[in-house]
Amino acid sequence: MPTGAGRGVQVGTVLDRNPVLGTNVTITQNSGNTLIVTEAGRDHTSRWTYDTNTGALQSLQQEVRPKYLHAELRRIQMQ
Repeated sequence: MPTGAGRGVQVGTVLDRNPVLGTNVTITQNSGNTLIVTEAGRDHTSRWTYDTNTGALQSLQQEVRPKYLHAELRRIQMQ
């Protein structure tokens, strides 16, 4: 993500809607230097946590239902 992206964007802002898949992408946290973007649908939830100072992806969490599979990646370094 570009450095500084998301600053000033309000929590609850819908970034994208997909009526075919029934998903919404929203800002679920925007405080300090943390921005969390969440994609939620009937069968899954994905959360991307970014550092707004650097634009770096800090973690990715995914949950798949109804099997309740949960995966999480943390401390991703991209160069």
